[in-house]
Amino acid sequence: GDRVGLIKIIADKKTRKILGGHVCSERAGELVHEIALAMYGNLKIDDLSEMIHAYPTYSEAVAAAAGMAVISEED
Repeated sequence: GDRVGLIKIIADKKTRKILGGHVCSERAGELVHEIALAMYGNLKIDDLSEMIHAYPTYSEAVAAAAGMAVISEED
């Protein structure tokens, strides 16, 4: 039930390709695989943001982190 943590996704500003990521939280080992799979599949950060995630799950935080990058890019 701990709600404290950090997810950081690194993407190329021009191509939007995911280059890496960090997860520091409860169940980090389960969450980091989603970022690794996105990298393996050559997905863009926008793709990760738009994916459907089960609710309520920890994996929603990965989509939220990706969504924040999409939002901040449009500012």
